[in-house]
Amino acid sequence: MPEQFTPKAELDQRIHRLQQMMAQHAIDGALVIEPTNMFYFAGTMQSGVLYVPAEGEPVLMVRRSIERARLESTLSCIVPFASYRTFLAILDEHGLASPQAPGLEFSIPMEMYGRIEKYVKGPFKDIQGLVARCRAIKSNYEANLIREAGRRQVDNFARIPSLYRGNMTELELGAAIEQQMLLLGHHGMANIQSWGSRLHIGYVSAGENGYYPHMFDGPGGCKGICPAVPELGSQRPIQKNEPVLIDLAFGYQGYHVDMTRIFCRGQLAREALDAQKRCLEIQQWIVELLKPGATPSQIYASMIDKLQKLNWTEHFMGYGDRAVKFLGHGVGLSVDEFPAIAKGFDEPLEAGMVLAVEPKKVLPGVGVVGIENTWLVRAEGDAVKLTAADDDIRELPL
Repeated sequence: MPEQFTPKAELDQRIHRLQQMMAQHAIDGALVIEPTNMFYFAGTMQSGVLYVPAEGEPVLMVRRSIERARLESTLSCIVPFASYRTFLAILDEHGLASPQAPGLEFSIPMEMYGRIEKYVKGPFKDIQGLVARCRAIKSNYEANLIREAGRRQVDNFARIPSLYRGNMTELELGAAIEQQMLLLGHHGMANIQSWGSRLHIGYVSAGENGYYPHMFDGPGGCKGICPAVPELGSQRPIQKNEPVLIDLAFGYQGYHVDMTRIFCRGQLAREALDAQKRCLEIQQWIVELLKPGATPSQIYASMIDKLQKLNWTEHFMGYGDRAVKFLGHGVGLSVDEFPAIAKGFDEPLEAGMVLAVEPKKVLPGVGVVGIENTWLVRAEGDAVKLTAADDDIRELPL
């Protein structure tokens, strides 16, 4: 797979959009430190800081590796950086004034904040929300990368039945899937921006393990390898006639899609088939509303209201009080991006946003059924399904 560097026009457009938002919030200089955010604006992921002034060219200050930064980034100003003690001097060398109303990602560790505030005077303003909103609207360049991730993910899911061997455990099937994903171009990890969260590639959860208690903020569950690594799958063998929840994030050149399908060795019970059918209906109801101008909070409220009238909210989106309070989420350089289809997300959807929609239902004593696909909101017409495979239950060999 050839290396792909972010074009200069892309970086220029992203920097300009951030500067427009900074002006709206009276921020005269922004320090971008978080690695994924740095990659978004600079095209490289290094130890250091990207300084974005209110106007003009940004300065990428790199502790290590400056050689790699200059190979990967098309920014014109990339300089060595020893510590924040030299930060203001570097700005002065490049004709930039010290920021009087600086912006900073409040998600950075306190230890790092302590080093910064010694030399850069606040008060600081949080730019994490501004950056999230920049990243939420994908350019054609980004949409094409996500589309390619989706194409490869569809291929991955189509091959899963051929990976299954008799009496495989969740972990054994998960390991075979992971190898296959790497060979299909997956970049080896899934990026999560929520603090303290992590996601390997996703999980394979059979039967009641589909709602096993888990710290991850999602409707499904995963017992995982062990308490220290509750990831991928457990040593539990996959049984006949039970739902197998396979929820995977595929990343290509940094950009992700999120996709879930239900698998089964044999035949699911009527209860599970009926619940699966309803989840597909809910997906369709949501997707019909994914248009510019619609607000995620209103989509969420309307869906919950409809399901309450159908008496179908119990164990929907999780078991009991573990149920999550969203129906979907943004996807891009991270699997959990802005916006979520949830209460409180009142800003209208815009063309170019990419969202995963994942209605799922827990059936106590049985497992989890449901669906997840990744969708691109368009300026006109219906949202485009980027994980363009059928939503049918997939068969595993007996």
